[in-house]
Amino acid sequence: MFFKSKISPDELSQKSDTELYILLCGEKRIARAAFSLLYDRHSARVYSYCRRILQNPATAEDIVQEVFAKLFEQSCAKAEMTNIAGFLIRVARNLCLNEKEKKYNQHISLEEFHLSSQANEVERSELLKMIGAALETLPEAERESFSLKEFDGLNYTEISKILNITEQNVRIRVFRGKQKLREILSPYLHDSR
Repeated sequence: MFFKSKISPDELSQKSDTELYILLCGEKRIARAAFSLLYDRHSARVYSYCRRILQNPATAEDIVQEVFAKLFEQSCAKAEMTNIAGFLIRVARNLCLNEKEKKYNQHISLEEFHLSSQANEVERSELLKMIGAALETLPEAERESFSLKEFDGLNYTEISKILNITEQNVRIRVFRGKQKLREILSPYLHDSR
C-alpha cells in the first residue's frame, strides 16, 4: 500500500481506465485524482449523449453528475470493471429514460454534428435543421441505436450491452435508421451539390 501513495500525477495519467477505477477505493488523494482523470476522459461524451437525448443542457449536466456518482459508488462494490465507457453510457441511458418518463422534451440537439467546412454558415444551419427534423422522424429504438453508433462512436457490441439487445438487432436498427435518413434527406442533399 505504501507505494501507491507515491504515484505521481504523470504516472496516474498513464494508467488505463480499469486501473484508475481500481484506485477509486484507495487512498483519498489518489482516489480523487483517479476520479478526476476518469471524469476528464469521459464526461464530454456522456454529456453529449444526454444532451442529444434530453435536449436540456441543465438536465444533461445533472445527469452527468449522477452518472459519475454512480461510477464512484460502484467502484467499491465491484472489484473490476473492464468497460468504463460502456458502463457510463448505460447508466446515462437509464437516467435519461427516467427523465423522459417525467415528460421532458424528446427533441435531439444537433450541436454535436460536424459538417464539411465547405458549407457556408447558412447552408450549414439549414442542413442541421433538416437533419434534426429527419432524426425526429425515426422511431425511438432506431434513433437511439443510430445515435450511439454514429455520434458516440460505440461499436455494435457496446451498443448491444447498453440497450440489452442482440448485436444483430443493433445492426438492423442502425441500418434502418441510415436508410430512412437517406430517404428523407436525399432530395435536399442532391439539390445542394
